Amino acid sequence: MPTELSTLLATVGTSVALVKEALPLVDSIKSGWLARNESTKKELQETIDKLRQAVRDTGTLAHHIEGYLRTLENIKELLFICKRVEHLVTDNLTALRNRTDIYYQSTWDLVDLLMESLDRERTTSRMAFLDRISWYDDKDKHQMEMLLRQFAQAFERASGHRETRAADNLLYRMQDMTGTLQNAEALLKDTIYDKSLRTLQSLQV
Repeated sequence: MPTELSTLLATVGTSVALVKEALPLVDSIKSGWLARNESTKKELQETIDKLRQAVRDTGTLAHHIEGYLRTLENIKELLFICKRVEHLVTDNLTALRNRTDIYYQSTWDLVDLLMESLDRERTTSRMAFLDRISWYDDKDKHQMEMLLRQFAQAFERASGHRETRAADNLLYRMQDMTGTLQNAEALLKDTIYDKSLRTLQSLQV
């Protein structure tokens, strides 16, 4: 089972305390043949071992944050396409409603192309998302899974409206999809910046 980011952050956060703990131990080691340093050396070695693990966890944490950043990039790409479709439909709603409009067919053709592009991107992104992401905690995981389900449901409904050329309903679903992706973007940013990077930034020896 992958280690949660919250657990890694807690482990990495102990590195500062471990360094502070090690310094007086080093200072307390005495020299000379009468010195009795066994207990101090043992305690220092235990502290060093913990610090070594914290350093390893720092690398693991960086890898997990990188996964979050790649997922955020995928979400942004989906959001970009959704906004393009939404703006296209909004700006050409009159033409899309009227089969006799001279721009009716060409505009719907462009909508079709963008929706097909969105379908490809969402499939690729979802597979990569499910394969690689390590979660900050279960709450993060469940929230993102819920948002992905909402997006998938809205996409299926939007696809149906596109096929029946129901422009107003399509616009509503595109707005729904955009909002869902914006929520996903906000969740990922909160984990990356507020929960992870700023926590690391706050660590001071």
